[in-house]
Amino acid sequence: MGDRIQLSFSVVNASERPAHFCRYMTPFEGFCGNILQVTDIEGNMLPYAGVLKKRGKPGPSEFHKIDPLATLSVEFNLHDAYPVRQAGTYRIQFKGNASMNGLPDSNILEITVFE
Repeated sequence: MGDRIQLSFSVVNASERPAHFCRYMTPFEGFCGNILQVTDIEGNMLPYAGVLKKRGKPGPSEFHKIDPLATLSVEFNLHDAYPVRQAGTYRIQFKGNASMNGLPDSNILEITVFE
């Protein structure tokens, strides 16, 4: 089994005004906490195996601006924090945090990993 499951995470601003969100606890920051819910087809949770980072109150540089009707995207390797060790079907969902980053939970992505 490979050591990369490359995924893309996007934040869309569907409004006519600029929007902002904090990169803390999002893939834009990298894995600094358990930000995804990853389950196998039976609903068993994959454990988070990445770093845990404590941080202070975010400063202005920690916020991303999204222009009206624009999208910001970042790619990441799922294996960096959620090692998938068996072939199978998995469900992945970003866990938003209104008080930390201002983002909602994402749609559920279903992927199939082959040996």
